Amino acid sequence: MNRDELREKEKQNYFKTLKITKNLIAENPDLKELEYSFNWALFSHFNSNSQYSSKKENNSMFAKLSMPKRGYFIYFGDIDGKIINKLESEGLISLRIRLTKQKIGYSTENEIVFPQSYKKTKIIIKGDYDKSVKSEIEKIACDNLSDLNRFKKEVGRLFKKQKPAFVLLDEDRTKYKYSLADIAGEANVKSFVIQHGITLKKIGSGVPFADESFAPLHSDYFLCWGGNALEYMNLSPKAKGRVFITGASKMSFNEKYSEKKNPLLIIDQQFLSQEAEREFAYETLISELDREKIDFRIYLRMNHNRNYLERLTDKRVIEWRRGTILKNISESKCVLGFTSTALLESLYSYTPAISYDYLGFKDQIGFASDVSSSSSSLKEIIEKIRMFTSQDRKKSDFLSFIREHISCEGEDSVNLTKDTILSKM
Repeated sequence: MNRDELREKEKQNYFKTLKITKNLIAENPDLKELEYSFNWALFSHFNSNSQYSSKKENNSMFAKLSMPKRGYFIYFGDIDGKIINKLESEGLISLRIRLTKQKIGYSTENEIVFPQSYKKTKIIIKGDYDKSVKSEIEKIACDNLSDLNRFKKEVGRLFKKQKPAFVLLDEDRTKYKYSLADIAGEANVKSFVIQHGITLKKIGSGVPFADESFAPLHSDYFLCWGGNALEYMNLSPKAKGRVFITGASKMSFNEKYSEKKNPLLIIDQQFLSQEAEREFAYETLISELDREKIDFRIYLRMNHNRNYLERLTDKRVIEWRRGTILKNISESKCVLGFTSTALLESLYSYTPAISYDYLGFKDQIGFASDVSSSSSSLKEIIEKIRMFTSQDRKKSDFLSFIREHISCEGEDSVNLTKDTILSKM
């Protein structure tokens, strides 16, 4: 199957999935928090005939130890600790929510640790669906509805006892965070999503679930990195007037000199349940790099592709280690990835970055500049790699391009985020 056939197959499966899930939620509104789960499971099912694996039931208990005693806010997800500390300096107490697969969960003044039990729920799905599709839907609902209802009950109890000042999320698409945004809305508590990953340039690109990862906005406000994300979010009518630029607090320029001893670093893409895509993307790329005698290493993300990539690249794989990706980036002359935030992080190390648009969706992340590139042409990518690895770039070129995506970083972003949140109270 060639690039165009793969892309069209993927787009057809994507739009088919969206139609099914839209009808499913309309006919079964009690399942709305599971929409994102249904989307990815059905898309994978259509794309590669994969099947959702039911979770093993885990008998668990939840201990209610204590609750916040005064003004507090909730955060759920990967929120920068510097933002949390800055908000606490305003006299608020933070309460973190996290999930666990352990058998015991608990609530304290500063934390809710919620245990996932996967207790099975019998459910009748309304609507006429293909047998295999209905099976996927039923398995996901069966695994998750009991836990979701228990989660909503425990969080609802907390809100009734004492409402938080506001809620911070890193996204509001996945089931528990969607639920929390809903509970906050019903209680008239403001909720904020702090951007966690790169957005595209426009809505309706056909890239699977790029739009559904950000819009429509379930929370009250979206705090974004910069002008590109602001324009993208404002293309959704429901987001207009609710999106504010606050920068990316976790980003920072790496001014420490590192010898750039590795010519090319490839950032691994997971391709879960998309083996045909994985083979097309990686095998054409690696074959061309070998043919052109360009040395490279692949930075592994998680373990899904480990065995495949070790065989394909003769073990030129760098294993994931916490906190090491930036070191590996800074020691490389050029970074190549797919649609990944790691490409922006590369530019903060003054390392040129290339987005491999392997399916030919065109430059959907706005990556054309003197220090970055997006291309579906392997010939052009080889040319860019050679150019980026043989010529130094001015730091001002990196800053100029970064500012199109990210307005500020570090402490400036922390302060702007804090001020924006408090201004909406």
